Amino acid sequence: MLVIEIVHNLSVLIVVSLISGTIARRFDEQSLKNGILQGTLYGATTVLVMLFPLVFQPGLVFDGRSVMLSLAALFFGPLTACIAAAMAILCRILQGGVGTIMGVSVIIASTGLGTLGYWLHRKGRFPYDPLRFSILGLVVHITMVLLMFTLPEALAWNVVNRIGLAIVIAYPLATV
Repeated sequence: MLVIEIVHNLSVLIVVSLISGTIARRFDEQSLKNGILQGTLYGATTVLVMLFPLVFQPGLVFDGRSVMLSLAALFFGPLTACIAAAMAILCRILQGGVGTIMGVSVIIASTGLGTLGYWLHRKGRFPYDPLRFSILGLVVHITMVLLMFTLPEALAWNVVNRIGLAIVIAYPLATV
């Protein structure tokens, strides 16, 4: 099931990349309009991905939001990241369930880590290459696994044991 989800999320990410590239060519990369359009695109796509999750149990879902949001923040910066994250947070709160705190925390962490990568890139300390994308993906998804401990203890250990390793392996690959 996780492999099917990853393939689905990768195909969505490819389509978003094409649309995003078109927007970036149309508007100055640093313009307010570009930031708003990119944020809306990545936010809407993140919500779409969140509507077709891997359901661990009702109210506890896994999807590609961490990949989408970290990359939106990495490539387009804080404005895009905030718009996309706000849309995702609203969606996750409306979905409800035992994983809400974890889900919102993953959204905030993924967006924050992607934004950190954006600022490091602008200072010349984080070149865009497969190694750096792997590092970002690994850090984001190790953080996700750690945030699983915001779940009730027995459930947290169950989730970590069942899918923690798969997330730390598969999601960084999706990020690259």
